[in-house]
Amino acid sequence: MTKMTDRDARLESLIANEYPKLARYLRTKVPCADVLDLAQAILLAIVDAPVVEIEDDRVLMWRITRRQVIAFYDEHGGLGVPFDGEAHRVADMPRMMAAARRRG
Repeated sequence: MTKMTDRDARLESLIANEYPKLARYLRTKVPCADVLDLAQAILLAIVDAPVVEIEDDRVLMWRITRRQVIAFYDEHGGLGVPFDGEAHRVADMPRMMAAARRRG
């Protein structure tokens, strides 16, 4: 059994404390089916990152997260849901307002 180094302990603490925030953040940025895959890629990137003496490991984690989300958008072309300008046209507003008035 290998002995846990100081860096390993810091990373374990970081992941335990920040993973819920990371998952919540990713759920707002990518489709639900991709959240766990992206979270795993982020955590692997943190573990594989070169040993650098920085004051706050959270800075590194969120920097990697930001870059991974940007890479996800570049690879997948955003969320894959094109904008539909016909869904809420201004021409439909009088009908929508009349329906709202009828409901009370």
